[in-house]
Amino acid sequence: MMRTLLYSLVPNWKSHLSVCTVLGLEEGKECIIVGTLYKHMKLKPCILDEYSKERSVAPLVKPHNFMHQDDYLVLEDESGRVKLSGTMLSPSVYVTGVVVALHGKETSAGHLGDEKEQGLAAEIVHLVIAGNSVEVSRGLLNGQNLASKDQSRLSEPFKELDIQMTQIAANLPLDIMPGSSDPANFSLPQQPLNRCLFPGSATYNTFRSCTNPHCFELDNIRFLGTSGQNIDDLTNCPDVYFVGNQEKYETRLVKGLEGQSVRLICIPRFCETGLAVVVNMRNLECHALTFGTQFS
Repeated sequence: MMRTLLYSLVPNWKSHLSVCTVLGLEEGKECIIVGTLYKHMKLKPCILDEYSKERSVAPLVKPHNFMHQDDYLVLEDESGRVKLSGTMLSPSVYVTGVVVALHGKETSAGHLGDEKEQGLAAEIVHLVIAGNSVEVSRGLLNGQNLASKDQSRLSEPFKELDIQMTQIAANLPLDIMPGSSDPANFSLPQQPLNRCLFPGSATYNTFRSCTNPHCFELDNIRFLGTSGQNIDDLTNCPDVYFVGNQEKYETRLVKGLEGQSVRLICIPRFCETGLAVVVNMRNLECHALTFGTQFS
């Protein structure tokens, strides 16, 4: 079923490429392969080692875990196997049995990789998930006790999300914001999603559950963003949107794609400028009135 789903999504992802098989790989030619990951683990227990241990006088040293820097991933389909190269897929965060669709090309060593996308991925230093990470029915969030079936419907999407985010947080800083479909307070500003929803991700200090709107600084660059509720539907926008306590008076009339009009107004600090703004209710035109009173 997962393979069928991935095949159907390929045209929306890479419409100029068709899916090929491992056997159909050509060196240097871009392609997409749908298959199952196999993780080759150097320290994976072997039944022959267990047998040897029983017959050996000196006990074998047992590792505290089975991860090793020489582990690698293999992609397998109905025609064969190919070793995956590059840094985009880290063996440490994948397990055998995951069904994936991969974009890349066969290297001179006979491996599958994507140099361009691997280069871009290697340069990513921070990831922000801007809301609507899961789709939760509002009917399940009515404050009433849930039946076991409804509890499963509510928890399963978060379990799957946590698995994905744990893989990400193991490699780079990750911020998640609440959105309109997430279990958070409905009106802005939205409070962070409870960390208990993400038991795997929350173990990493690279993971942050943030507010919406979310403001952060990265390499002296300041970011401010929302999960989109404020502009999702222009038909629900106000006719007049004003912001007080600004440096100076400014106004602009913004037109939407469907002919909507929104009057934007920056209102200066009255105690410093003596300016007030009046709006004409008939045509949304606005003007600044100056009061001559001196303020101290």
